[in-house]
Amino acid sequence: MRDVRITGIIQASNEFPLILLSIAHALYYHLDDIILLNHNTDDATISGIEKLKLLFPNRIKVINYSDESFFQEASTNILLEITNDSENHWAWVFDADEFLITENMCSLKKYVKKANGFNAIRLPFCNFVSTNQFNEYAMEDYLKLIYCSQPMIFNPISEKIVSHDIKNGYLNYFDLPFSSKVIFQYNTLNWVSAGSHQLKYPLMQSIRDFKKNEIYAAHLPLLSYRRLWLKAKQGKKLIESGLPESHGWQSQMLYHIEKEGGMDEFWSAHSIHEGSEANINYSINYDLANSLKPICSLLKEAFGDHFEDEKQTIVAPDDFKFDFRMGTHVMRKFQMIADILVNHSNNRISRFYESEMTEGRSHQDEIERLSRKIEELNHIITKEREMRYTFLHSRSWLITKPLRYIFSKLRRNKTE
Repeated sequence: MRDVRITGIIQASNEFPLILLSIAHALYYHLDDIILLNHNTDDATISGIEKLKLLFPNRIKVINYSDESFFQEASTNILLEITNDSENHWAWVFDADEFLITENMCSLKKYVKKANGFNAIRLPFCNFVSTNQFNEYAMEDYLKLIYCSQPMIFNPISEKIVSHDIKNGYLNYFDLPFSSKVIFQYNTLNWVSAGSHQLKYPLMQSIRDFKKNEIYAAHLPLLSYRRLWLKAKQGKKLIESGLPESHGWQSQMLYHIEKEGGMDEFWSAHSIHEGSEANINYSINYDLANSLKPICSLLKEAFGDHFEDEKQTIVAPDDFKFDFRMGTHVMRKFQMIADILVNHSNNRISRFYESEMTEGRSHQDEIERLSRKIEELNHIITKEREMRYTFLHSRSWLITKPLRYIFSKLRRNKTE
């Protein structure tokens, strides 16, 4: 098998300082390089990335995108297209709040090699819960991320119902599992969905599953009180853009909670108050904290014990000579056309399936009718056998046996 190369793709939109840990963690353990899409970032992310480049030389590339609108699916797929430059090249599209955990923290390449012959690996997720006073800028706080939520509801529920029930306190966000994602092989035919939860095209994919004790993503969906407000701000943008409630439903939900003045209550219900009993079902898991120890030690060399946030003062140089805005809008149009064609194809398949099912049901009805007829005949035969047995063993039949013998003898003599 040829040497495996794995590229990470991550989008930054004011994700400082969490994104620095997730990038460092991914490069330290798993990835050969990372492509960072800088989308209108104005916090300290880019200055922090410049320091990371010194720790990981020639392994981080940046591309800038300043359009107000952000088409995640189109942007991701165009990045995949322009960075595919080698055979046996795999991609992991991840967010700033995702950390890849493997057994004994061995490289992701071990699992990619095990998936030889497959198009992708399915990556299960585990949500981790923060402490109530979590400080994003203090590195030691990341080593306290040991509370792994244990989902209690696995039946599929619509985002609208879930959002309503969480807002009204009937559900806790951590009662629900987080959808798995895919790590996949570069292929010009592949098209990954928004969020990288599945490969949309081609329709037939071979995906290798691993157990959670082998590989999973530690997910920090509600890391801090401050990040709740960032998510709510994003939710407002999604709503104003006219996107459906299912698109970024968590962020849209937080925007509605923020409007109703419920952020304090929400954060209290979705974080761990150390020394107090939590209303969250969780187990203690040191995987993430242990994997972050060498990362925090490494980052202390560049940043000290605390990250310092500041408004952006430098412009990130583009590492790709490419009109990303134009490319994204063109890719977006292709995506819309492809979705229409696939939906049309799916509708034709559904109609064909329904037609076949209707015809099949008519055949099935006939089969069932004949089966009932056979069952009735078998019942009649059984009854007749029972009557015959009863008659042959009756007292009258046994008593008249000598007479039947005599009559039989006389009948034969007469015939002779």
